[in-house]
Amino acid sequence: EQPIRLGSEGLKKFLRAFSARMETSLRYPLTGTQATYRRCLLLQAEEMRRTLAEEQPSYRAILAR
Repeated sequence: EQPIRLGSEGLKKFLRAFSARMETSLRYPLTGTQATYRRCLLLQAEEMRRTLAEEQPSYRAILAR
């Protein structure tokens, strides 16, 4: 298999679309509050930290579509 390579314009387009997606709001399932995808990633990192630090018994993953 060959890797996908983006030219400079393709990379710019991808990064714009990715950035826009990260600012899209959704309901964060663990709290029921509104959060951006960017915030959800941070909240999930915090979930993982608490699990590894044994501050909570297990990691609670989310599925965002």
